[in-house]
Amino acid sequence: MLRRLVPALLAAAAAVVSAEPYLPGDLQAEADRLALADDREWLTLLHVEPTWYGLRRSMVDDPAFFLSPRGVHDPAAELAATIEAVLKPVEADARHAVQRFPARTAYLVRRLGLDPARLPMPRSEEFEEAYRGLGPRSAAIAFPTAYMNTPASMFGHTLLVIRSRVRTGMASQAINYAALTGEDGGVAFAVKGVLGGYPGHFSLMPYWQKLNEYSDLDQRDVWEYELALSPEDIRRMLLHVWEMRGIRSDYWFFDENCAYYLLYLIDAARPDLRLHDAAPPWVIPLDTVRILCEAGLVDEVEWRPSLATKVKARAARMPAERAARARRIALGEEPPTAAVDGDPAAAADELDLAIDYLQALRNRRKVEQAAFQPRFVGILQARARLGVPAREAISAPTDVAPDQGHRSLRLGFGGGISGDKTFISAEWRPAYHDLLDPAPGYVEGAQIDFMGIEGRWYEGDARPTLERWEAIGLRSFSPRDVFFTPPSWKVDTGITRELVGGGGHSEHHAFLDFGVGACWSLPWSGLWYATVDADLRIVDTDPSLALGLGPEIGAVVRAGPLSLNPVARWSSFVGELPADNWSIGVSGSYALHRDLAFAFDLAREATWDWLSTTAALRVNAYF
Repeated sequence: MLRRLVPALLAAAAAVVSAEPYLPGDLQAEADRLALADDREWLTLLHVEPTWYGLRRSMVDDPAFFLSPRGVHDPAAELAATIEAVLKPVEADARHAVQRFPARTAYLVRRLGLDPARLPMPRSEEFEEAYRGLGPRSAAIAFPTAYMNTPASMFGHTLLVIRSRVRTGMASQAINYAALTGEDGGVAFAVKGVLGGYPGHFSLMPYWQKLNEYSDLDQRDVWEYELALSPEDIRRMLLHVWEMRGIRSDYWFFDENCAYYLLYLIDAARPDLRLHDAAPPWVIPLDTVRILCEAGLVDEVEWRPSLATKVKARAARMPAERAARARRIALGEEPPTAAVDGDPAAAADELDLAIDYLQALRNRRKVEQAAFQPRFVGILQARARLGVPAREAISAPTDVAPDQGHRSLRLGFGGGISGDKTFISAEWRPAYHDLLDPAPGYVEGAQIDFMGIEGRWYEGDARPTLERWEAIGLRSFSPRDVFFTPPSWKVDTGITRELVGGGGHSEHHAFLDFGVGACWSLPWSGLWYATVDADLRIVDTDPSLALGLGPEIGAVVRAGPLSLNPVARWSSFVGELPADNWSIGVSGSYALHRDLAFAFDLAREATWDWLSTTAALRVNAYF
């Protein structure tokens, strides 16, 4: 009897001991021994990074994200506050820290070897219920390509897609980080975006809604990169997403943006990768995709063409008269029966084109619902009567995946002659792509040059000089056709060196140039454009303003690795520095490799009554 009673008493005593609550001091001592305050995973959960002045700071700006008043600057203080909060008794009318911070709780349980049963609240039931409802199966990164008519979207975008165990696109959820810009636009939008004037938030929404927004409304193709993450990785990532709900961080278009915070989500899933450490100071969505690919996290790539891409692909494979008639059918100018002319397969293609184009018009609010519905039903009925299986609009992308394009940072070295002086030159451009950079992987006609600077050392000069600093250089040359007529525009601002008459001396002028116009595809490969430009100069020698107005016409011609950009422009300046400035020339590049190209410029120009000829050659390398 005694022999059986002793083990039972010992087991009961052990159970009592194991059920005793943890003491904050004991756990803090163990955390100090393991140096958890400096652990990479803990710092990732807090979004802590070193600052330029040597201290550490969380990139999260919302005080609600921290339990310690010093948490934004002190990971150790936030760790101590988290340990204390996790061990607090549950109060009936208060939300427990485990509910609010399930990722931090799971981290402490794992690293400190805790038994969840001994915690006042073992786990967040709120999160577990949401997790079961979501039923995550896998994850992907979606990359919508550039949207030509919105500067903020010309870099593209990245968002996280969570695939549900219910294998349908309707069940997938999108996790998106974006700025809340309100009704701002134009200059206010650009200035506040660059200076971090907007709050950024994570949001969760059905993925099909985002696809409709990008593919149908904005006419952007979407590339999906399936991630090689285990179920445990995805759970850790979603735990962190839960903690970021409703949390504000200042949104900066060129660094703390969608691409930057997406890397933190992946790092929360796989802290050993330290992906956000691989990001450059300026973070571009496409660079994020490349970082994931180079880390071996991408299993496969899928392409989703936009409605605009489908319309153009369908139109390209049929005679022009059929494509024009499909447009008239979609616009209601001809009945659907006009397409049925003895060739059922051709008629089916024509009506499929009319259906796609009518949907594109509706999504772009070019057709009212009252007119759309009967017209759409009528075309569908005519199409069904043909009894011909539908042909896919386009089966494969016509270009390479975006991650296969050239890298964003460009360094250029070369030399040339300007007037009667030779020079050597060096150029540095942090981002991103211009009209003559290697084209594969980028949207034709789109350019974003950000913070590019060129210096030259002229023959006979004692020191090098700034030739040009371009704060931002945008081009949106989207070709017009029978179906779509987007505007084309350009914006340039910065400082440039220009020759001035009366001895041909040079001056540095601040400039802001803006142009609007139109663009059309060339019969072969490339495009041509025409714009009307307004040019502003601030002259430094005798501070004054000069305002110019005039036309520009140019083209971008592609022939394999060779790209040419012939341009002619004229601008008549008025004000305190009147002149008729003009230039005519051609620039070009020859891609030796995705990340290496030769480039040249040849121009004859008149600036402020001084006539000169410039010829330059350089090597561009992309990093």
